This record gives sequence, C-alpha cells and structure tokens, in this order.
Amino acid sequence: MKFCYKRPSFDFYDTVAMECWLSDMAKRGLLYSGNNFAFFRFLKAEPQNIYYRVEPTTNDEIELSAEILSAYNDAGWEFVAHQGNQFFIWKSIRPNATELHTDPIVQSESYHRLCKKLTRSAVSTGLCVIIIFAMILYGFLVSDRPVTLFLTNPVYIFLGIFELFIVVQAVQQARNTLRIKKMLADGFSLSHKKDYHKEYRVYRIMNVLSLLFSIAILVTALLTLTTDWRKSTVDVTEPLPYLSLDMIEQSKEFDWAQPAFMFDSNIDYNNYVDYSWTPLIPEHYEIHQEGADQSHKWPDGSGYYSPSANTEYYCLAFSVFAPALFDELMKLHLWKNEEYTIYEPDVFDRTVIAQDEYMTHLFVQCGKQVVYIRYHGYANLGERLELLANVLSSQ
Repeated sequence: MKFCYKRPSFDFYDTVAMECWLSDMAKRGLLYSGNNFAFFRFLKAEPQNIYYRVEPTTNDEIELSAEILSAYNDAGWEFVAHQGNQFFIWKSIRPNATELHTDPIVQSESYHRLCKKLTRSAVSTGLCVIIIFAMILYGFLVSDRPVTLFLTNPVYIFLGIFELFIVVQAVQQARNTLRIKKMLADGFSLSHKKDYHKEYRVYRIMNVLSLLFSIAILVTALLTLTTDWRKSTVDVTEPLPYLSLDMIEQSKEFDWAQPAFMFDSNIDYNNYVDYSWTPLIPEHYEIHQEGADQSHKWPDGSGYYSPSANTEYYCLAFSVFAPALFDELMKLHLWKNEEYTIYEPDVFDRTVIAQDEYMTHLFVQCGKQVVYIRYHGYANLGERLELLANVLSSQ
C-alpha cells in the first residue's frame, strides 16, 4: 500500500470545508485513512465518490461505543479515524445515506465543547500577544536609542506581524465555530457543500505570508550573526565611509598609536572597525581611531597631545528613517549639562557641529546616510566637510 501526506489549505476547524476536501481527495484517488501529527494520511487507490462527515467530540473519550458504531453503520456511515480528541471522521459511499444528525438543535450541542475550547484559545492567544507587544514596547521606551533598536532589530517587525496573524486566525476560528453553533441552535441544518477554494483564498495567502515571515526571521537572524565582523583598520581592504584621523589632523607630526592587542586576538584595539547590517541598515560601521602621543602637551597639562576619533556610519534602506536617527544621535551624544558651541553649516541635507573645548561632535545626514563623528583634537572639522562629502559620494 502506498500513502501520501497532505495538509489542508484552510481552517482546520471548518468541518464543512474538511468534509468537502476529503471528498475531493477521494475523487483524485486519495482515500483518507488517518493523521500523522499535523498531516493527513491518504491511501493511494482508484478514484471514488466518497462522502465524509466530521463530527466534533463532546468529551475527551476517543473510543466510540459499540452502540454508536452500530447505529451509524445502519445509517450507512463507517468510522474512519479520529483527529486527536477533537473530531470523529465518518465516510459513506451512499449519496442518500441518512445524516448523522437529523435535528440541528441537538447537533448544536456537539459544537459546545469545540466552541468553548476555541474561544478560550483565542482569549489566551490574544493575552499572550498583548504581553509580548507590551514587553517589546517597554524595551523601546526604556532604551536610550529606540530608533537604533528598531532599525537594528527588524526581527521585532516580523515577530509582530506573525503574532498578529496568529491572533486573527484564532479569533476567526472561534467566530466561525460559534456562528455554526448558533445557526444549528436556531434550527437551520448544516450544509455539507462549500467552495472552500474560493472562500479560503485570502487564508492561503496569509499562510504563505506567515511562512515567508518565519523564513525571513530565521534567515535574517542567521545572516546577521554570521556576516558581522571586527577587524583592525589596516586589515580592511575595501574603502571605508569615514574621515581618516590623519586626514583630519593634516599634521607632519601625526602618527598612529602603537597597536594594542587584547584577548589573544590579532585585532588592534587602538584602530579597528566594526561592521554589521540589517535589512533596514544595509551598512553600519563603527570605526575607532587613536593617534600616537606627540611632543607637545594638552593646554591643561593633562598629558601629551594624542588625537582620536570615533565614527558611526549608517546607510539606511529608506531615507525616511534618517531624520529620526539623526535627532537620536544628537540627543544621545550632546549632554544637557554641557555647554557647546553649535553651528550648522549649509552642507549636506543636515549638518550640525558641536564643540566643547577640544571635543568636537559632527552630525551629518546625506540622503540615506547618517554619520556621527566624535573627534578629540585641535583640528577644525568644519574645514574637513568637503573631504567627508567626497567620501560619502563614493559610497
């Protein structure tokens, strides 16, 4: 005997759609014989006209009594299988077989347990999703970088959409089952014919989208974990979107700090580059640069002059996020209790330079690119904007 396994492309709890689907499978030579986990098992045979009935269980008992089996057999129905403790499946080859239930009001009672279960499931699913959304929202609210958190963790978007789909599906299942129960309780018989292909077109599309979102979550998580890197600046061969510290200083006395290797690695932690990406930030670099001590000291006598620069570079997938990220970087790096000399050159889409003694903060927005440079030294970053423009235009 040869078997094949299939899953229905509609709501599992739609009993009429299930009956029609099983009959259509029989016409294709696939005879329902039971379930293997979430899949339906079909025996390959000659095409046949078989009529199915799906009957909700009224309790956890999955063993039918000999009395029920005998009565249903006399009416022309043969027991096929049970689906967990939720449904009994019956079949008949007689088109005029007596229905399992001739009184719709009595039949409505068989849906009581199923309606209760699905309603409870919809409520609990909704509460779980509310808790999940509350936790995600709380994470954004307490973070000092909510915009960056949103852009660097798009898995929250996929998770939110996926959770919403689950809630909608659970609520729809409960509503449909309650509607059937009410119709039967009102004395209307249940029709056993339905164009489930047409009715569940949107449902199938949502299922496909749900699957794609799940795959996207998994692929994104794996790729972001496996493609991020940290290297010494001298080991990076591709052009970097930053102002090199020697270009900022433009001094004959400038030299790079001696390499500082830590954690048994070959990375120079005085001059290194971090790279990462997400779907919303295809390129993200954080570049740390340290210059060597020079022959003269800082004016306050705190030590020998040694310039440094840290650069954060973001190339966004959508420019609409750039202003929010720009404002967040300014709010994060410019402290309220500090006094800055701030000016805004008419360069790029937005440019802000904030100076505090020998510390300069440069914020730039250029299309989809957002750059923040924190420079400690004597040079005037305002005079290096043209150099930065050339760097950004080449990206």
